[in-house]
Amino acid sequence: MSTAMQALERMLLSQERREQTRVQESLSMMQMAQSSAIQQRQLAMQEQKQNIEVMGANIDLLQKVNKTMKTKSASNFLQASPLGSLYLEYKDEDDGLQSAVNDLTKGKGLFDDGLELDKEIARDLVAATWSAYEQESPDAIVNIASRLHYLKDKDTFENDYDKKLYTSFQQLGVLGEGADNEAMLNQFKTMKKSLDNEVKLTEEMIEFAKGDYTIDRDFDLISEDLKQLSVDIDSDTDPKLEVDTGFESIVDIQTAIKHSNKNTSNLKEEREKVIEDLKQLEKNINTYNTFVKAEVEAPEFLKNVSLKQDDMKSDLDRQLKELNKEIVESNKISRKLREASSPIREDVEIFPSDFIGF
Repeated sequence: MSTAMQALERMLLSQERREQTRVQESLSMMQMAQSSAIQQRQLAMQEQKQNIEVMGANIDLLQKVNKTMKTKSASNFLQASPLGSLYLEYKDEDDGLQSAVNDLTKGKGLFDDGLELDKEIARDLVAATWSAYEQESPDAIVNIASRLHYLKDKDTFENDYDKKLYTSFQQLGVLGEGADNEAMLNQFKTMKKSLDNEVKLTEEMIEFAKGDYTIDRDFDLISEDLKQLSVDIDSDTDPKLEVDTGFESIVDIQTAIKHSNKNTSNLKEEREKVIEDLKQLEKNINTYNTFVKAEVEAPEFLKNVSLKQDDMKSDLDRQLKELNKEIVESNKISRKLREASSPIREDVEIFPSDFIGF
């Protein structure tokens, strides 16, 4: 009887040990699965954080470059018009804005030669000028002047306000006989371009808030006068003999040089971003390969990167090559402008180019 009991006891103990082993194995598998899930979540969170940082930096850069272009175009417009002088004349008066409007509409004060602008246009221009100087905001000037961006391509006005605005600009000497019409129309187009960029930036930020961490729109951040300048300069022509820059004075050439240098700087920043993207792509591929070697399922975004790595690298290499070429061309334009400005001293600035001080 005791032998049978002992045999039963051994059987129960053996069964208990098997159950304990199975439980331990199950717990170990659960721990491994949980650890893998946690690791994947951590990698996904890290990737999302990197994407957010990169996207935020890209949007910030686009905003700064676009703001610079917008501010410069407003500054160029005010320097070409007598509105800055009007502000200096009345900025300290309590009714300075009304006095300025009276001068523009009734031919008084600074404009005692019979100047009579449309009252609505005069009020808008005066308010925009005061905003530019006192609030250091180019927005109002840009919103008004950019309305005429299409005149270089059209012979008709889109509405009565634009027609009155054009007439007012003629009376102010900004457009018309004796004015550099092409240069000013380029400023209007640049202003409109900056406003279009702002709309695109707003759309990008809305998508960013929803979890889209890529820039999906094209941004044109080169001013129209600089574009025209690059067309006018013939690389086969000796700039010391004749260079058609589209500018009429050394002040404008110096301003163009600054534009060109700024453009080169922007291109170099874009090139650095592409280089960083190439490094990030390589890092993502290495991370994916680590998952594969560990026989752990990689996150979905890494799988997609692995599948598209050749196309992504090819596209980034193409962008890098194009940027390098554009940087060389931009440097060439700067060099030709500097040569064209000699032998006039470049260290003498007849008028401050940043008159507004934005």
